[in-house]
Amino acid sequence: MGRESDSQVDWFGLARLLSRKGYLVLTYNRRGICPGGQAGCSRGFDDYESSWKDVVGAVDFVRDRGAEKTVLVGASIGAMAALHAAAEGRIAPDGLVEFGGINHASGYDFDRSQIHRIGGSKLFLSSRTDIYGGGDAAPRPTWRDELWERHFPGKPERDRLLLALMAYAGLRRSELLGLDWDDVDLSRRLLRVRKARGGRQRTIPIHPALAPLFAEYYATRVPLTEQAVFVGVQGNRLHYTQLGHKHLDSTQRYTRVNAHELRGAVKRLRWVGG
Repeated sequence: MGRESDSQVDWFGLARLLSRKGYLVLTYNRRGICPGGQAGCSRGFDDYESSWKDVVGAVDFVRDRGAEKTVLVGASIGAMAALHAAAEGRIAPDGLVEFGGINHASGYDFDRSQIHRIGGSKLFLSSRTDIYGGGDAAPRPTWRDELWERHFPGKPERDRLLLALMAYAGLRRSELLGLDWDDVDLSRRLLRVRKARGGRQRTIPIHPALAPLFAEYYATRVPLTEQAVFVGVQGNRLHYTQLGHKHLDSTQRYTRVNAHELRGAVKRLRWVGG
């Protein structure tokens, strides 16, 4: 799954139930997910676009242990990773169960013809109130785009600050969405990044051009009811699935690009421009 609090522990109940019915069940954390304890720890970096390789490895693992038929069950990024591996012919599962998969995001992009070409049984589950959204490959909660294209107070200021932090500070999506107002020190122009890559914490300078953007956005949030810097239309911390194409609104023009691609483009432009 995709949220930072998610791990294989979320699947233990289902795994035990299936195991008692005689099935061979494997749960795992995708690469870079290391909560520790009973949740375990996977090495490497949490790279969504490569997580389909973990699915292939998991299928090979259970087949080496005698499994003749395989059924994959995944949610969010895990669902899309399994779908990608099957669509590309890397695996040939006998069944796929997908919860709240996110289409056209994080390196995964499907249309219905690709889904139809996948053999075996397929079940896609995505409720109308699911914040993940099922995308075009599964039943799609049609309210989701309407919700996020709707204007709400502070949205332009929020999006300008998001784009500026990508451009001037080079922050990753998880780093941006993990920011709290306590991490922002405008008096000293310092920004604490508590959720940096690899679990490290770092402090970076705030570019002079960012200070007024922080101030303008903060003014739209007073009185402050949520410590997260970036929030959505319902006032809760912005989720990573909501930071992608169609959701950055500072120019009122939409383009099919996600935050990772945008950050990479900005870095290339800065390198070319010196």
